[in-house]
Amino acid sequence: MRNSIIDKTIRSGYTYIFTFTIINSEIYGNTKVYGIGIAGDGREEFIDDISPDKNMVENLYHLICQEVLFPEHLKDVVEDCLAG
Repeated sequence: MRNSIIDKTIRSGYTYIFTFTIINSEIYGNTKVYGIGIAGDGREEFIDDISPDKNMVENLYHLICQEVLFPEHLKDVVEDCLAG
């Protein structure tokens, strides 16, 4: 179940959502993981399980809000961030 921490609507009309989800990992048990969603203009994209590192995902979230990212680009930006 996705839970919203921050919802921010930018002038572009898109809403940027910083989320967390509790997942059950065989190794770690119940773990909180953070994600990002973008919705607007009839389009949406969510990645709910980017990382358990809240600071890293929150920093990425603020960068995405600043740059006014479109939903169809979210996956590529997250992959690039995780690749280093």
